[in-house]
Amino acid sequence: MAEVTADHLEVLHKQHRARFSGNVEVVWNEFEMKCDLMDVTYGDEGDIVALAASGNIIVRWQGARAQAEHAQLDTRRDLL
Repeated sequence: MAEVTADHLEVLHKQHRARFSGNVEVVWNEFEMKCDLMDVTYGDEGDIVALAASGNIIVRWQGARAQAEHAQLDTRRDLL
């Protein structure tokens, strides 16, 4: 299960979406990310299906580190 912290959270439960904003930090297995804004799509069990991040992104994943202004993660295809 992913652990997410942020200054603000908006949940659209019927759409299975959540928006985290302000000092967003995500820890999920080997995946770590910091960013300004993150939109998450989650499944019926609360599992993350996809996420889109923007603003000052720093990602650490499987020993690699990357920086970007925009990033997308598709968990079904293991694609970042």
